[in-house]
Amino acid sequence: MRVGSERLNRAEAALARGRAGEAISMLDGNVGDSIRGSKLLGRAYLDVGDPERARENLARALRIDPSDPETYRIYGEACERDRFFDRAIDSYRRALAVRHDDADAARRLAVLLADLGRSAEAAEALREAARLLPDDLEIRHRLGVVELERGRDEEAESAFDLVLARGGPSAPAFLGRGVARARRFVESRPASGPADGLASAEADFLEAMRLAVDDPAPPYDLGWVRELRADRAGAEDAYRFALERDPNHLQATLRLAVLLDERRALPEALVLYRRAQAATSDPRIKKALADRVLTLERGGDPEAPTDSASPGSPTGSASPGSPTGSAPPGSPTGSAPSESAPRDRPPSRE
Repeated sequence: MRVGSERLNRAEAALARGRAGEAISMLDGNVGDSIRGSKLLGRAYLDVGDPERARENLARALRIDPSDPETYRIYGEACERDRFFDRAIDSYRRALAVRHDDADAARRLAVLLADLGRSAEAAEALREAARLLPDDLEIRHRLGVVELERGRDEEAESAFDLVLARGGPSAPAFLGRGVARARRFVESRPASGPADGLASAEADFLEAMRLAVDDPAPPYDLGWVRELRADRAGAEDAYRFALERDPNHLQATLRLAVLLDERRALPEALVLYRRAQAATSDPRIKKALADRVLTLERGGDPEAPTDSASPGSPTGSASPGSPTGSAPPGSPTGSAPSESAPRDRPPSRE
């Protein structure tokens, strides 16, 4: 049995107008062995939020014609809706195997791999999507984020450069580029690092602060860079800015406590150490903080810690919408090491 072309045309027109339910009423139980009908019915069920029924109809279309890239792409989207991510990835790849220039499939594959934290695969897929969609700045931004996660800072900087050049001022892009520039300097200093690496990174973080007035990430990263430049007073100011924006920002709390501890502003340092101790879920950090608090309360350790002069490079994962570059600076003797965000899963927005 084959559904008539007139009905298929009417169903397709209904879908185009956003009336998926109407399309379902025309087609459900009537598509038989029609590839077009099964595909339309699958799209309609996907539009009304029933990915399981969508997959049933799309699978029927693929059994009839296993070489249709659009059906593979829509099937992948239906799998993704139900969090069958491996099946979705396989479907997008099958679509691209049939049609190498399927930009929609390439984009969906790249975004999904990036969101899953599969950075090496995501970078390759994002580059291919960027080739097919040269004006898609979100793809370029995601590529920059993924390259940061992979530690490929020069490539990340190039991606963010392009986003800023084509898209204009953007706090996430300034933030990502600042992280990339600072890490390039840290990892290659002193001989071969770009001489202006830290100054240009600081400028990027300041610009991100101006554009994203509520985000604690830019002032936190500004504090990190100022520590690298041995500007302790400026770093304190930056961490205080971060805490004004988010009083629960654990890393800013820890770094400010350490700097205050170093210059023997112990009452405020103790308050911050205790706050961080209550906030952290890491037992190692909690114990280190408890030990430091006890030492200071007993009047011990008269000399300020000295091994935090060179904060570490940013390793916190960045969400596609906003690279945070959460930097875990080094911690002084007797103080708690900083926490950094895990890199093996799609990060949540801080």
